[in-house]
Amino acid sequence: MSSGSDGNGCDENQLKAKAKVMFGKTSEYLVAELNVTLEDYKLLEEMNNVTTNKYKEMTEATESVAKSVDSMNDKYKTLLPNLQLIDKIEEKVQKLEDMAYAIDAYSKRL
Repeated sequence: MSSGSDGNGCDENQLKAKAKVMFGKTSEYLVAELNVTLEDYKLLEEMNNVTTNKYKEMTEATESVAKSVDSMNDKYKTLLPNLQLIDKIEEKVQKLEDMAYAIDAYSKRL
C-alpha cells in the first residue's frame, strides 16, 4: 500500500502542477478578455465623444441658420410696405401701358 500512496503522491504533485498551469492559462485568458472588453468600452467612449462634438457643431450651425432666417424675416417685414407699393405702381404702369396701346390703335384708325 505504501507504493500506492507514493504513486498517488506523485500523481497528486503532477495534478497540482497541471492545475496550476491550467489556472494560470485561465487567468491569462480572462485578463485578455477583460482587456478586449476594456478596449471596446474605450472605443465606444471615443465614438460617443466624437458624436457629441458633431451634434454640438450641428446645433451651432442650426442656431446660426435660425438667426439668419429671423434676420431675413425682419428685413422682409421692414421692406413689405415698399414691396406692396411697388406692386401697386406696377399695376398702374400696366394699366397706363394698356391705355397707351389703345390710344395708339385708335389714332391709327383715324
